[in-house]
Amino acid sequence: ELEEYVVTEDIRDDFSDIVDRFIESRRAVPESVCGWISGFFGSGKSHFLKMLGYVLSNRRIRLESGTEVGAAGYFCSKHRILGGAMLEREFRTKALFINVSHEYDISREASLSRIIYRVLLREMGFSENFWIAEIERTLQAQGLWQKFLKFVEESEGRPWQEVRRMEILARSILAHGLHKLDSKRFPTLELAERSLADVRDFTLTPTLLAERLLQEAEALDKKAGRLVVLLDEVGLYVGDNPDRLMDLNALAEQITRIGKGK
Repeated sequence: ELEEYVVTEDIRDDFSDIVDRFIESRRAVPESVCGWISGFFGSGKSHFLKMLGYVLSNRRIRLESGTEVGAAGYFCSKHRILGGAMLEREFRTKALFINVSHEYDISREASLSRIIYRVLLREMGFSENFWIAEIERTLQAQGLWQKFLKFVEESEGRPWQEVRRMEILARSILAHGLHKLDSKRFPTLELAERSLADVRDFTLTPTLLAERLLQEAEALDKKAGRLVVLLDEVGLYVGDNPDRLMDLNALAEQITRIGKGK
């Protein structure tokens, strides 16, 4: 894909502009954190977005010679775009590709924040059920994640990733797991069950999503870590729905305010 992509002068200018702003985040939050790719139907917006994700995240690629290189240095050098070496050397970036129209039924109401968070959880290996994912995040943060996976395998005879699809069963196993593996915080099964009931009220907001995205960027590296959220078909998602446009604007504002350019 990188080899065959046709880079026009306009595309080179746009790539250079985005790479410059991205690199600027080393020293301060760039003036423009979010960007909108516009163009006629079939003009190559999705293709541009994909190439951008490969380059910013320095996707590892293997050349025909067998040599493995980073997409950033290879692509930028080939097309005379400055900054490729810096993307490779000074950043650790993960790209989150999301085709919005593939992630939900276009005819139903859906929050863009929820769509993004669901994909982020999937990438991290957590449940797409938000309250279950909250417990999983807690277990991971406390260093109990692998022990919990082993506990479920031994007690249920099947992996947690399969068990958690059934919410009622997942709730019971989570309560028993918290009690068994973290008895200091959950000395009784009843206390563990009450804690699960509290988490079930989990509400996702654009602010909370921006905080979680920042956490994942800094988990890659406290200073050099970056998370690039690439949303395809957002125009189709927004349509003429003012609530969805407000949701998009609110998310962009919070990412700019909270995200530290990361």
